Amino acid sequence: MALAGLAALVGLAHWPVTTRVGINYQVSRKRMPLYEKAIDFASRDLQTRRLVREVTAGSSSQEDRLVKILAWITEHMHPMPEGFDVVDDHPFHILIRSYGAEDQRTEAFALLAGYAGMPTEVFRARPTGAPHELTLAVVQCGKRRVILDVVNRVIFRRPDGQLADLPEILEDPRGMARLAPVPTVDGVAYWRYLETLKSHSKLFTRTPWQQWWPRLWWEFQRLTGGRNG
Repeated sequence: MALAGLAALVGLAHWPVTTRVGINYQVSRKRMPLYEKAIDFASRDLQTRRLVREVTAGSSSQEDRLVKILAWITEHMHPMPEGFDVVDDHPFHILIRSYGAEDQRTEAFALLAGYAGMPTEVFRARPTGAPHELTLAVVQCGKRRVILDVVNRVIFRRPDGQLADLPEILEDPRGMARLAPVPTVDGVAYWRYLETLKSHSKLFTRTPWQQWWPRLWWEFQRLTGGRNG
């Protein structure tokens, strides 16, 4: 009986699974045994937790942690070197490479913020006529949902210095844009990017699934038909 159980565990550990890897936005699947994927997941989880502790050391509030994470990303994450492939495999690997496209740098921020207890969603903002999209992060910081422009290092605050909540920004995007140090992006007024958030065009939400319990729940839903992919 014990040998049968052990054999079953060994068989399960070697169960073939897949992971997705994107090269220049072309996604392919890579096969591997379940134990390898689980070990990789556990290693990334531990390293991310350690990094977040180091980055946010001495923080006295969620807002303080938010500012420190943004400062760390600004200092350590660099734009894509010319001629390099855009590799999209796991957000933690973006941190290791220390460079990435604009959406990847925002996702790296979202990963750290999520581990610091601030769930983060990433949105694409592209007004009509704009040549490129702007990637924005919406962070649950305490009772507020605040907007960050990670690439341009913008945190929206009210004139009194308090973090501006998402409804405040959507109510008056022109006024809030005047408080940002970036008046235009690609020749388009900044407030027009903020205005597009009213439609909530979500870009991705995979960062919560990099932690143990959310990921196990996600996998359970997927295996029972509650999720696709």
